[in-house]
Amino acid sequence: MRWISVSLFCLLACVDVTADEGEGVSELPEVDGAYVEFNPNSRVIPLPNNLIRDQTTGKLAIPEACDETPADTTFRQLILNALDGFGTYRPALQLTLSEAVDPVTLDANIKIYRRATRGQQVSPADAVEIPFVAIPGSLTRTAPDCQSEATVVSVTIVPLVALEGNSTYVVAVLDGLTNDTGTAFIPSVTWNLVRQAISPVDVVDGEVVAENTPFDPTVPEDRAALLGLDVLWRAHERALVFLDGTGLTREQVLLAWDFNTQTTTTPLDDTINGSLADGLPTAPLSGSTSIVPDGLDAATVLEAQLGAATCALVGCAAVGDIVASQLVAPSYQLPQLLFGTTIPGPWPDPLEPDLIANNPIPILSIVPATPAPAGGYPTIVFAHGLTQNKEVVFAVGPQLAALGFATVALDLVNHGDRAIQYRSEAELGCSGDPVQLDAPQCFAPFFSPDLPTTRDNFRQSALDILALVKALKECSGTACGSLEVDPSALGYLGLGLGGLVGGVAVPMTPDIKAAALNTAGVGLVDLFENTDSLQIRC
Repeated sequence: MRWISVSLFCLLACVDVTADEGEGVSELPEVDGAYVEFNPNSRVIPLPNNLIRDQTTGKLAIPEACDETPADTTFRQLILNALDGFGTYRPALQLTLSEAVDPVTLDANIKIYRRATRGQQVSPADAVEIPFVAIPGSLTRTAPDCQSEATVVSVTIVPLVALEGNSTYVVAVLDGLTNDTGTAFIPSVTWNLVRQAISPVDVVDGEVVAENTPFDPTVPEDRAALLGLDVLWRAHERALVFLDGTGLTREQVLLAWDFNTQTTTTPLDDTINGSLADGLPTAPLSGSTSIVPDGLDAATVLEAQLGAATCALVGCAAVGDIVASQLVAPSYQLPQLLFGTTIPGPWPDPLEPDLIANNPIPILSIVPATPAPAGGYPTIVFAHGLTQNKEVVFAVGPQLAALGFATVALDLVNHGDRAIQYRSEAELGCSGDPVQLDAPQCFAPFFSPDLPTTRDNFRQSALDILALVKALKECSGTACGSLEVDPSALGYLGLGLGGLVGGVAVPMTPDIKAAALNTAGVGLVDLFENTDSLQIRC
């Protein structure tokens, strides 16, 4: 099923409608006044909208845009239209009007409700209004034939709270909306037909058998319009029935639409049977070996890494052992070429990706000098900041060891032992053997201009953390060398990027009992909008 309006809404909203006496449509409004626009045949619909969602696959079906480049087409078809819904964080909802609106009338006459989550319906009586800010403005609209442009009045609606994933939201615009001279807005001709409680068209096996409209089903153009109207009415029926249940009347609703939000956490949710996280291995860390040479102690090894002054400051004497291990974790990131170098890319499917490889991930653990309690050490999973690596645990772990905690660190995607140098030009400072912390421009970035890759760098790193948690739960006795873990006392500490990734991973498992997300920064939208890094700024 393609974008629903392209073939079905032939001329529906473009017809000059006049009602003959007795046709039952004498109350249809004229379109000469101030009205809320809705003309699917011309691709004039509010957004985001389930009209551009394939009802068979459940995925988006965003149509081709004017002047679309081959790269744009690939991105639309393989990335955007692989999603099962729209965004959840500060999505810009947008509608258009025939003329300027009085902004004072916006807040009271727009309603947003969540009406379903994961297929479970919300009772309209229990529906809670979603707070938002409404911003009047304008946008440039390109004609369907791509031959002309026009500036039109718009209203952008931004929810002030994050929307729930895998949910259906309904938006309603009400009849208290006025223009800047106080004239009330009315619905479009098309919407006035769609909002009826009983369908104005009765279609059986693709044939119009009854209708209550000004159209003549014997005229081919009108018949196509009637078939399109039937599809439109059915597409909006559940949203309008829901709004009925909130106490709104059909006459109040100048326009309504619904949209699904994309599934966000399900692949990473350890509590959902069959999720990627649920299927992670449950074996202990492998190859666990002390890296403290015979005849030396852990404090001496740490002093060689940190220097005597830093070691004294962080309390290296509290460390009894340093253990190197390996975590074998499934990776779902497709390899992609960047400047001739293979780097991790996006998952092949955002919800049900194929396994690409089982990656060995090096692990470092700091074990306290004090003997392990009977049930094992309370253990902290540690994740480093941007362009850093797991070796930061050499400074963090001793401080936690003094409190009786073991600390276990891994490299996030594209960091540390997983960093990939993809530039070697001398003019970029990348010749020789650059260090990622000092020359991040030489290495494949975690925050990529390719947004699906950035998304899945996060999700893969979060999945790696969840895999590490499962492995640590099996580190009893000597299964992981001197690292004896109390599986009931696992925590998480993330610095910077580690804090951001932790914000994704920690809520996904009940096994992490406490977390500290230090200097995690702002939301990703804010980051991409305001970063000083021109490479990723939107």
